[in-house]
Amino acid sequence: MGQSTVTRSNLHWLPNALTASRLMLTVPVYLMAVQGRWALGCLFIAAALITDFFDGLAAKKLHAETVIGGYIDSIADFMLAAAGIFGLIVGAGMLPVWTLYVALPISLFVGYAKFFSVKGGKLRTMITIFSLPLLFSSWIGISWGYLTQAFGWSWVYLPITSALLLGAARLKRHRLKAWFGWLFSRPRT
Repeated sequence: MGQSTVTRSNLHWLPNALTASRLMLTVPVYLMAVQGRWALGCLFIAAALITDFFDGLAAKKLHAETVIGGYIDSIADFMLAAAGIFGLIVGAGMLPVWTLYVALPISLFVGYAKFFSVKGGKLRTMITIFSLPLLFSSWIGISWGYLTQAFGWSWVYLPITSALLLGAARLKRHRLKAWFGWLFSRPRT
């Protein structure tokens, strides 16, 4: 009988599967908030964030990076943030409705700039620089909101979030280098 070996070419589907799973997790994230099942909502958020940290890494390691995968990743990120914000507005009344009037136009502008602006242009460059910190700060707020609803407020969330962000930054260090590399580059003489 022939043996089956797992190779990089056999796993080319993995990064997009991780991204698609994050997209599918947006529905339970919102539903758990509406149903008041905050602890379970926290688990769904954690699972979704884990897929975000590993889909890009998997794509890079498996040499499976695609343009469509990048677009699906951005859409999944937006949908997860939207589901979390809607959950905090509708499920907990924790955020005022006017939050949508601020968050939605900003999100639509960032999405427009990422998808439709000229590649290598100033607008695309600026959006690229600010989109991930904006997304991380949204996810921190959403995570803290869900954790507070599930377990009450605790200062322990600060070091936990810091550790998670440092881990995420390590996984996404190629982005950090692209954004902030100019701070550490030496001028050419």
